[in-house]
Amino acid sequence: MSTAVIPLESNPEIFSNFGTQLGLIPRYAFYDIFSLDSEMLSLYPRPNDGVILLFPVTREYEEFKAKETPSRDVNVNWYKQKVKNACGLYALLHILTNLSKDHLQQDQNNILDRYEKSQESIDELIQDVSKHIYNQYAVQGETEAPSAEEDITLHFITFVKNSDGRLIELDGRRDGPIDLGALDESNMDILDSQLLKNRIETYMGLVDEENRNNFALMGLGPID
Repeated sequence: MSTAVIPLESNPEIFSNFGTQLGLIPRYAFYDIFSLDSEMLSLYPRPNDGVILLFPVTREYEEFKAKETPSRDVNVNWYKQKVKNACGLYALLHILTNLSKDHLQQDQNNILDRYEKSQESIDELIQDVSKHIYNQYAVQGETEAPSAEEDITLHFITFVKNSDGRLIELDGRRDGPIDLGALDESNMDILDSQLLKNRIETYMGLVDEENRNNFALMGLGPID
């Protein structure tokens, strides 16, 4: 397996195209989330099927992460990141493998169908993807792509609503998923949840003022 890859740019078009090639139905796409204020929520495609957060890795984050215990008995697919700089791919897979089947292509174009949702099978998928299709997306974007061996200080994680109605954080750098709590039944999806807002605010509180500009948020939803 590749030990390092060129990191993906936080770019909805890249994640949408990559997701479609892996098996996402083209009527769903990623989009930028600029704010979770109530005035902005009506502007985003709904229902939302998952959120990807990009944020700076700092000493404070590492200390915070070390104090949290993963949730062992939670109904969700989570995978340990084993490839350097591949957090964007893991974040994408964490959304795709937790979607309902009606979000995925039901034909030979669904690469995910060739693999089970186990750690070993996902490791094989990442090896296959890294060899054959990953680099075409890693070199796309508005910024110059760094080398695969470069130490990157930005990290992607995923938030999804599981089948039990709970908000789950999926981070391949941890030792398991984090159960953030039960979502209110009145929530249309996780964008309406105060739990999500609180968690993002927690991460923003772990960086200095300059690093607050290095956060990015993408959602997945239906195309109009």
